[in-house]
Amino acid sequence: MCTSAIITDSDFDKFGVDDGAIYWNACEGTYNTSIESSDCKDNNDQVNPGALETCDGADNDCSGGIDDGIGECNPGPAIEMQNTIGGEEGDGLYSLETTSDGGYILGGYSYSPVSFDKTEENFDEDRYTPDYWIVKVKSDLNIEWQNTIGGDSTDVLTCVKQTSDGGYIIGGYSESPISGDKTEGVLGPEADYYDYWILKLDDTGIILWQNTIGGSKTDELWSIEQTSDGGYILGGFSSSPVSGDKTEGNLWIVDYTYDYWVVKLNSLGFIEWQNTIGGSDGDSDWASRIEVKQTTDGGYILGGNSKSPVSGDKTEASLGSMDYWIIKLDDTIQAYNLAKYDWWVRL
Repeated sequence: MCTSAIITDSDFDKFGVDDGAIYWNACEGTYNTSIESSDCKDNNDQVNPGALETCDGADNDCSGGIDDGIGECNPGPAIEMQNTIGGEEGDGLYSLETTSDGGYILGGYSYSPVSFDKTEENFDEDRYTPDYWIVKVKSDLNIEWQNTIGGDSTDVLTCVKQTSDGGYIIGGYSESPISGDKTEGVLGPEADYYDYWILKLDDTGIILWQNTIGGSKTDELWSIEQTSDGGYILGGFSSSPVSGDKTEGNLWIVDYTYDYWVVKLNSLGFIEWQNTIGGSDGDSDWASRIEVKQTTDGGYILGGNSKSPVSGDKTEASLGSMDYWIIKLDDTIQAYNLAKYDWWVRL
């Protein structure tokens, strides 16, 4: 039996703090305990009297000096402020933008009911599927407003941008039928197939309009941006054939292989044009995201991953498995491949 007086060691680094709690008849290393009381930060196992000092703006070895004894050191900017925001279930952030008032707009998904920071219930009563969760924070990172948006199945918010009118355009993917906030059902089978789901919000997060865009298989939206004409450019990937809103089939018709899918909307969310771009193998996958940006000449730059050989729209073979694939689109929807060393090849 161990009879020493043992004190709290919350981070299991064998160095504790004398917080007034004494554990008798305990052994060192059990019950979060230690016989050493010299830890200076007991919630970080990288900070204790036995640690090495590193250039990070902290007193790693508890010597009383910051970054001491390691020569010239520039640890970079220190943390100014932070905030942990969530409810009692899983909540994930996918998109973050600064806003015109000096604050920030956050977008992601939430499984949480009303709890902690969450003020609105999940639309799935069993909490098996997530909803969009958009949160506006002020410049001090405190919550200004929030909105949970979803139907009764999976809805994942991947991108949010402030628009020129002070409101927001948000998008992601959804498999929800008409339910909750969803006014249009999925365009394919409801199980395991997603569509783009885009919503326009006002400056307080209230829904102004929405559009579900997709085909009969999976279509996932990962990028959205307001364009110079007041419309929106969407970038994501698709495994759908010609069906629903999709006017061009995949170049590789196998379940769960994808092509890029670029969609241009007008200011009210209606489709103006679209382009399916790919090769004969997977162009993006479930672990990838696609980015699209408008360029100064009025065209677009599109980028993601690809493992296709020379085929379809692809003019250069994959160099291994997945590689970067970057494409320049002009303002009349004609595509260029941006090859290595900045050579452009007209298709």
